[in-house]
Amino acid sequence: MGETDKPAIESRRDGNPAAHVGTYKAFYFAAGECRKFDLYDRGAILPGTTITGPAINQKPISMVVFHSDRQAEHDEFGHIFDA
Repeated sequence: MGETDKPAIESRRDGNPAAHVGTYKAFYFAAGECRKFDLYDRGAILPGTTITGPAINQKPISMVVFHSDRQAEHDEFGHIFDA
């Protein structure tokens, strides 16, 4: 067994400040009704951006839902953190 070099991880410095792409009506479980959620293109969100719910962060293969009491913070590697 030998030592293996770790691959370099590219940080994201690009993005579009206009990542908000509209709204989407979704069922809000806490209220027991449908409400409008802000819809964001996750790939276009700039690092350091904080999004306040209710919001949906979407990518072509997945989505993350943040309810009204949550915030999502995005880092330079495209990771989402519960802020």
